[in-house]
Parts: sequence; C-alpha cells; structure tokens
Amino acid sequence: MQPTIQNPDSFSGNTIFCDATWEIHPAHTPKQAGIGVFIQVQNNDRIHQLHIAAMSPMASSPLQAETFGLMLATRLAEILNVQDPHFFTDCSVLVSAAKSTDILSAPGPWDNRPLLAQIQNSPSF
Repeated sequence: MQPTIQNPDSFSGNTIFCDATWEIHPAHTPKQAGIGVFIQVQNNDRIHQLHIAAMSPMASSPLQAETFGLMLATRLAEILNVQDPHFFTDCSVLVSAAKSTDILSAPGPWDNRPLLAQIQNSPSF
C-alpha cells in the first residue's frame, strides 16, 4: 500500500502537524534537532495558518527529536488556545507512546518518558 499525501487544507477542524529532523553524529552524542510545526485553525469560513521553525534541546535519538516536536506543538496549542486540536506526526512509535495510557509500558527509551508525561498532561492534548 502506498502512503497517501494530502493537502493540509483537506483536513477539517483545527490541525497541528509536527516533524523533526535529526542526524547522527559520528560520536553518537546528543545534538539539537530542527523542529517544524504547522498550525491550521478554522473559524467559521476562514482558515488561519501558522508555520514555526525551531531548534530542540539536545536530543539523543530521532524519536526524542520527534517527541520534542510534539511537545512544542502541544505547548503552542495551549498558548494559542487552539480548541480541540488534532495532532499529526509521521512517527508511528511516538503516536503509540503518546496514546499509551500507561507511561511505563509506552514504546521507546526511558529518557523519553518525562517528555511524554509533559505531552499527556498538556490541556491541549
């Protein structure tokens, strides 16, 4: 099955897309990741869009970089008071971990758990 590429305009409601870019250093040391967040808010017949590019704190893995991206997205949704946001990411492990009702059994490394807890405790999530 081929992945489907959709135009963000085709999603209904308030949507927030997040992504991260991270590369391995030769010494496998933590480094900052590039984070992108795209927020689309629909009010009546108007659509407002906001694009944000940022750098993460030091990340030790691609999963942690993606988690920083989702954490930024939830914080922005909270600050901007986005009502009923729908979050999207391309990282299936992060989706499973964020949706997990038991943080101890969530997939991924232990150092990611405090970040997942912050995401899950966000009023916007």
